[in-house]
Amino acid sequence: MVAMLRHTSGYSALVAEPEGPVRRRLTGRLAELGFRIYEAGRCREMLEIAGRFCVNAMFVDAELPEYGGLEALRMLSSSDEVPPFVLLASRVTSPLMSEALELRAVTILRKGSDMDIVGEFVDEIVERCGRRSAYGWPRGGGSV
Repeated sequence: MVAMLRHTSGYSALVAEPEGPVRRRLTGRLAELGFRIYEAGRCREMLEIAGRFCVNAMFVDAELPEYGGLEALRMLSSSDEVPPFVLLASRVTSPLMSEALELRAVTILRKGSDMDIVGEFVDEIVERCGRRSAYGWPRGGGSV
């Protein structure tokens, strides 16, 4: 499933989140901020979208079905540079934080309470997108 919503900012975000209510809340906020949005509910969908489309930022569930969000990010990083990402988690633990920081997460948001502050991290994500674009990143991609 590749769902894409209208955008106005010139940036795109991949939301890899299996829970419908959390995904709707997050995609709604990103749409308000002008992002083109791709959605995935499983690791394989996330990897397919990231490989097929130009994705500037990702919001990834740590417990994404099939491999888990962090493992999917590792798989993605082995073949290409990982776009700036925010990790979503029901529980934030020290090992999870360490792994996310190792992969250079922008931040970790707790599902539920932290979802209202997504907009606070958009400036940092856009700044990272701009820095990488100066070096020929992202690599391009398909369109819908």
